[in-house]
Amino acid sequence: MNKLDAVMAALQLLKETKITPGPYAAKDWLDLSLEAIQNTQSKRFEKLRALVGESRTKI
Repeated sequence: MNKLDAVMAALQLLKETKITPGPYAAKDWLDLSLEAIQNTQSKRFEKLRALVGESRTKI
């Protein structure tokens, strides 16, 4: 996975959960390291899972 794919996945998760991010510049996302983007994505997913309950389906 590259940075662009990671950013797109993060934005897709926000879109699917109907969360509207505040204003941001694309360069702000792409200035982050790939590891930072993935960690943020993982933490966001864990918080969402806690809100809606854990699925029995393994990915």
